[in-house]
Amino acid sequence: MDGECHESGRVLVYQWKFKDLTERCSVMTEMTEFLGLKAFRFALKRVGGQDQKTRLYFISTNLHKTGYKVTKVSVKIKGKPYLDGHMKLRDNELNHLQLFEKEIDCEWQKQESFTFGVHVIETLDNYRYQLSDVLFTDQLWLAAKNKLWTDIEFSVQNHIYSAHRAILAARSPTLFASINSLIVGSRIKIEHTDPLVFEMFLRFLYTGVFLVNNQRSINEEVLKLAERYKLSTLKSLCQLAVQDIDANQLTSFAVAMKPDFEICPKKPQLKLDKPKVFEFVPSFYLFIYL
Repeated sequence: MDGECHESGRVLVYQWKFKDLTERCSVMTEMTEFLGLKAFRFALKRVGGQDQKTRLYFISTNLHKTGYKVTKVSVKIKGKPYLDGHMKLRDNELNHLQLFEKEIDCEWQKQESFTFGVHVIETLDNYRYQLSDVLFTDQLWLAAKNKLWTDIEFSVQNHIYSAHRAILAARSPTLFASINSLIVGSRIKIEHTDPLVFEMFLRFLYTGVFLVNNQRSINEEVLKLAERYKLSTLKSLCQLAVQDIDANQLTSFAVAMKPDFEICPKKPQLKLDKPKVFEFVPSFYLFIYL
């Protein structure tokens, strides 16, 4: 019998608190970050009419740039079972924008607290969340930044970056070929590259983590380095990072959403706590050989 872990993932837990809302009011949080990218937003809408329903929204925008996607969103309100409150995904034509919604019971004149569980999974085979020592990547990267027994240097527009040849050679076949014959302490000059771009590239070599930059041009330059040094995972992540939502489609989506939201005459007190992160229980596919 043999087994293979097919997917891992994370559960991001957010808490949203508010009080003293008016009866007909729409509120929306600021964009919240995931892996350095502004990706999530939560909203609440009081629907008029005899039923006076309340609708809760979760919006995910451009999450694909991080190599993740949302699979489901759960919400806990007033002590209801946490996983019994799944929000429904609304169909739309945008691959990079997801909208989840749910009708709820909410006492607007009292303080309320919602706890969201945002379930995300990876979209790239070689880029997965796994249980590991959380200090490992930071300590390894600091070893390079603090020149702890480093044995090679890179010069990038008068900026000097120190590194360990063993790590570079293990991570990139192109770097292995170029530094194999160099003596300890050699310095390599990198042409036509911004220091920020090279530092993002070098950090990925040490940590395996790519933080999307808000500037598309920076991500494009990192992509060039990933191609030059044959880093397939970083190349895939950069290709995702430079994909933007089509402006016309986004406008259509906003117009379609507009009837669901109104301006709140009184600014409510809002608090969205930073998320806690939990791991998924992986799915296993078992293969039995007789």
